[in-house]
Amino acid sequence: MSDLQPNAAKPVPGPGPNATASCGHAASRAEWNRFRPLIKRLYIDEEKTLKEVMAVMEREHGHRATAKMYKDRIKKWNLDKKTKEEEAWAILRKQMHREAAGKESAFKVRGKAVTIDDVLRYFKRKGILDPEARPQPPGPPTPRGIECWTPVPSPIPEFASMPEIEGRDANWPDFRGAESSGVQSFTLGSRRGSGILGSLNVDQTRQILFSNPKIQYFEISSSPLPPQSLLVPEKLFASITTYFSGAFDSGLFKTDNKGYLTNNTNKTIEGSHPTEFYDLCVSGVILMDSGSFVEGRRLFSKASSITNDLLQIQHPRTLDWVFHSLLIIRSHGYNQIATLLQIHTRDMVTLLLADGHPWRQLFSQLADIEEESQSEFALMQALRCISDTYANSLGQFHRTALLSYLEFLNIENRLNVLQLLYDLLIRGVQELGTFDKRIVDIKYYYGVTLYDHGKYAEAIEILEEVLVLCKQPGNEYVVANSLEMIANGRYFLGCHEESDTFRLREAIGRIEAMAGAFDLTVLRLKARLEKRLREMGQEAEAAEVHVDMNKALGADDIELESN
Repeated sequence: MSDLQPNAAKPVPGPGPNATASCGHAASRAEWNRFRPLIKRLYIDEEKTLKEVMAVMEREHGHRATAKMYKDRIKKWNLDKKTKEEEAWAILRKQMHREAAGKESAFKVRGKAVTIDDVLRYFKRKGILDPEARPQPPGPPTPRGIECWTPVPSPIPEFASMPEIEGRDANWPDFRGAESSGVQSFTLGSRRGSGILGSLNVDQTRQILFSNPKIQYFEISSSPLPPQSLLVPEKLFASITTYFSGAFDSGLFKTDNKGYLTNNTNKTIEGSHPTEFYDLCVSGVILMDSGSFVEGRRLFSKASSITNDLLQIQHPRTLDWVFHSLLIIRSHGYNQIATLLQIHTRDMVTLLLADGHPWRQLFSQLADIEEESQSEFALMQALRCISDTYANSLGQFHRTALLSYLEFLNIENRLNVLQLLYDLLIRGVQELGTFDKRIVDIKYYYGVTLYDHGKYAEAIEILEEVLVLCKQPGNEYVVANSLEMIANGRYFLGCHEESDTFRLREAIGRIEAMAGAFDLTVLRLKARLEKRLREMGQEAEAAEVHVDMNKALGADDIELESN
């Protein structure tokens, strides 16, 4: 296996967003979970109507679903825009209680600011003219989805007049409201904070965090939300940059003869490379999505079991592969699994690493985040921070920096990602030449992203070019993944031919010949082949593949203890 390319060298292979349109099936749970952050941003943050959201999702992402399907998901995700009666009473109770204690209050319902006047207008529409004088129905003090805090009483003058941030130009977005909200501009979950952090690279973020001591030591007023959770993004980024700065300055990392960043101690433990953790988690998600919950659990158990060795090695890519894995698990709706892994990793770091090590703070801060949406936001921004750190320290076309950026673009899935990748490919060819290995990396991820966006014909064309460029040994995983996506792409385009199962078998054979039957990519490809064979009515062959796969998976710790 390449030092940096994971076995599952793309996030969770599966149908792209246009698969529903191509195949005529309803959108799967995995597809809904994948688009959940985008739908939330459009519907809640940008305040679009449901009709507008549906139009954007179909036009720009090929995601087709009925209004009822959207409403069901919105209800399940607790994204309703309308204030519910129990929420109105809860806000009123909280307001009266805090007012009696001499505290001011600010509220958000599902991420949207709500004032006490909004609540009183709600009661007026319901015919309740003096709700404060009425007996209030019993209920939890603060239902899920409601946030309450004490607003900052006064601005920090120095923050409003901070020195210009390096690299800022006339098109750089203004801090809307920064002159009067102080550190709240960086509050986790804040629409302003999300926009700012999404626009800054790591150097600009560090400049904001460390240019003014009053920001570093500013105390947030008393609040029912843990102040620590509000400061997690800033502290998380500070821990990341502190770690990498120290590692680069001390010579802990070096570039090997293949162009990858590696640990200068040359310490390795077989089966404990960070890509092994990623492959186990991604393969676990694939199996869970296909209904193989026992097999999926086994892989998550194995991922948990290698964290001890993984943390001791401290490979340069450990942080981004672990964060990447957690983000994929959460984006597919398995939040409980991600939370357990975060807590387990935090506990292992506390046992293994000395006080003051940045990883102890970093994984503790991550485990302290309680809200699912906040965890996804923090993980995504942490990946951006790491990618920027690599590029700033190593240069954009260093192979580790390039792969980190390509992987980040793929999982972030911004609207102009295809144009960004195409521009990067053109610039790469100009600077590196057509046959440089890094051009293969860019083309491969360009093909992956085309596939993920449902542009199967274009993806097949690019991935076939990748196969031509990967004839030499050492590219087996890229070849196997490309063969798989070509087979899947043809299937989604309606070309249900026997040759596509041959492609999957060829991919399996290539990896088995190099890494053996227990390799995770082999298991993932066999799961895909089993599903395809069942769809084609070849039950006996599918059952044979399933037996082989189970034999290779083996039992996990839970099953061994129960025997």
